[in-house]
Amino acid sequence: MIVEILSSLLIGNIDDGYDKSVYETYQIDIILNCSTDKKFVDINNVEKVRLPLKDMESLKKNKIKILKFIKDNYLKKNILLLSNEDFNVVICALFLIEYGKISIVDIKNILKNKNICIDRNLNYFI
Repeated sequence: MIVEILSSLLIGNIDDGYDKSVYETYQIDIILNCSTDKKFVDINNVEKVRLPLKDMESLKKNKIKILKFIKDNYLKKNILLLSNEDFNVVICALFLIEYGKISIVDIKNILKNKNICIDRNLNYFI
């Protein structure tokens, strides 16, 4: 299921990424695939970026680079963040904390309103 976290920033699981109708429906410009080995859908005119995250430690180590990439493209392009783990949710939460200056408590409430539960200690990444 695709969930719009913010305008132009969406998340889904890897299987959602194989549904070609998603790209037209949400006018996706960039796919951020958080897997180490899952293939990208064969679709033209969509930038494909692999974020080979193995665990939360690898996310923590690459956090600044990932968040900067999203910031640099956010609002100019529609970004779909795909993951079978909760990397995509954590990345979106960290993006909102870093660039939206939203508190961790408020992030959890925002995600809860979108029927997304985040069970990670976000302080680990800060």
